[in-house]
Amino acid sequence: MYATYTFYQNTYHGALSEEEFLKYGPKADYELDALTLDRAKDYTDRQQVQLAFCACVDALKELEDAPQGVKSEKNDGLSVTYGDQSPSMQSKSIRIYDAVNPYLRGTGLLFRGIRRSFSC
Repeated sequence: MYATYTFYQNTYHGALSEEEFLKYGPKADYELDALTLDRAKDYTDRQQVQLAFCACVDALKELEDAPQGVKSEKNDGLSVTYGDQSPSMQSKSIRIYDAVNPYLRGTGLLFRGIRRSFSC
């Protein structure tokens, strides 16, 4: 994992228990690797990467805790259907990106383009 629970508590000031942190840590590793195209692995000692990892852990926990709600409702016969109102895959990706972006912005780790070097 990119950060320890001690870092999560003392530097990031996270509120999750150690058990929850360990539960979401591997998922956050995967998400951070996917967002940075595995480049974060080269910067595990940088505080920005560790903070982004902690933010990702919190975002994953929030996404899992997303409330379920009313899926459909009819008025005449008062028929209410409850269903999974969990976020879509796209909104999950956006939420995770929004969580890590403040820490990785300007580092080049979120760059998705092609870098070319020219020599003459």
